[in-house]
Amino acid sequence: EQARRNLAIALKDLSIRGDIRTTVEYLVDLIEADRYQANQFDTSWLDERIKSKVKKTKVDQLTVVIVGAACKGFSDLEAAKSEYMGYIERGQLPPSDLLLTAVPIELIYESVKYKVVAEASGPSTLVLRCNESLVDVEVRQLADGGYLVLVGGKSHVAYTKEEVGAQRLVVDDQTCLFTDDYDPTSLRAQMGGKLLRYLIEDGEKVGKNEPFAEIE
Repeated sequence: EQARRNLAIALKDLSIRGDIRTTVEYLVDLIEADRYQANQFDTSWLDERIKSKVKKTKVDQLTVVIVGAACKGFSDLEAAKSEYMGYIERGQLPPSDLLLTAVPIELIYESVKYKVVAEASGPSTLVLRCNESLVDVEVRQLADGGYLVLVGGKSHVAYTKEEVGAQRLVVDDQTCLFTDDYDPTSLRAQMGGKLLRYLIEDGEKVGKNEPFAEIE
């Protein structure tokens, strides 16, 4: 039991920075399962977990949204600032719309859409507003491209990456997905690839579950 506890502590303290997917959080959830702690497990138990698609404990939904909005807001404001300074360095007059102090953000997480406004309150601090609530956050860019987000006295290490149909957020070594807003007029593959050919002529109707293109 002591060895199991030491392993759980070691896994929870493990910090891997960068765009790297690991099974750390799944292993922590596995060794903290009741049957594992009672030493009543075997390969059939593992098969049952896989078959029933047991999900690991996730970061709470509010924290995911706050960290995601903080990273997105900080990135958008920094991009506008960098473009503005680029005009200045070239001796050109920057467009006034680059003088951003606030950016609107829409995030869809677990089928709930959040509309957040990120306002710059300092060089590295933001105020996030949603409905009638607000929260102060501090965001720092890490050397490896990630973000250190401080909110409510706690720090979270986060990494973001754009994917097909979603934005992936890795926060505290746990992966979360912000899905794109669903557009019924747009048909998209769930993965990137090369378009080989269309199977349906332009203007024709497409039935449910009917293939309309080939990709590789």
